[in-house]
Amino acid sequence: MGFTANANLEQLTLVISSIFGSISTTKGFGNHTWNIDTKSHSFSTLLLIMNQTGFWSIFGAAWSKTSFAITLLRITTGKGRWLIWFIIATVNITLTLAAIIMWVQCNPPRRSYDPFIEGECWDGSVIVFYNSFVTAWSGLADIVLALMPWWIIARNSMNMKERIGLLVCMSLGVFAGLTSFAKIVTLSAITNDDMIHTVPLNILGIGEAAVTIVAASIPVLRALLTIQNPSKAGSSGLISGTPKTATSPGGWREREYEILGKESEHYSSINLAELPDSHISSSSRSPASPNEDPWRRF
Repeated sequence: MGFTANANLEQLTLVISSIFGSISTTKGFGNHTWNIDTKSHSFSTLLLIMNQTGFWSIFGAAWSKTSFAITLLRITTGKGRWLIWFIIATVNITLTLAAIIMWVQCNPPRRSYDPFIEGECWDGSVIVFYNSFVTAWSGLADIVLALMPWWIIARNSMNMKERIGLLVCMSLGVFAGLTSFAKIVTLSAITNDDMIHTVPLNILGIGEAAVTIVAASIPVLRALLTIQNPSKAGSSGLISGTPKTATSPGGWREREYEILGKESEHYSSINLAELPDSHISSSSRSPASPNEDPWRRF
């Protein structure tokens, strides 16, 4: 996905949630509740770490989906852009609210992870219902975003082999959607008294963001391999748009192409230049290739 601010954020949240998840196992997470000392203040520390794991995994899921959606915006026109913007807005709003609810569901908020403090919390079924709705929409959004390239790239002029390869790569977001749907089944663990039932929920929460990041990154690797050969990139449809030709004061003619996929976050460009005959000595030409394309990448 390139080294952009958004890509770095989603990867950072994934690392943070994974770190908190690993730390929680050293505090007793993964055991039955009756095997944990729930009367010790270390139990509050465990609950706080578990909340942090879920909090950062939610943002990891939101930002990874946003990153892939922004990638599609670069190659989408017309009404498809409105659909993508709708998905970006709704996914971020609903997931952000889910992350906030983790901390404000109790009064005082500290009660959400410290059972030794007096206070009141929302009914657990309300939390489960809202998170089930958010997770279902998140999974559906993944599948819609994964299927959109079939509509976009089907109209591209690249050959069939290249087209199928790119479509398969960009459709891996379906697995992120399936991960979200699998997580819905585990959400009932939120109201379960035995903490061991929350293990699958934590794993799938982190996995959802990880799978989305992988799905958004694979097409970039494919494009980077193709871009090493500009003529191949042009024939495969990776070079898009009308070339822009200009003549420099030194007699060079420059032609700029927009390359789709070198950075999935945006279009990037390469420049090809043609050196006039007056600048090329007859001795520099190769007798074996008199008809060689005069355009060169620089």
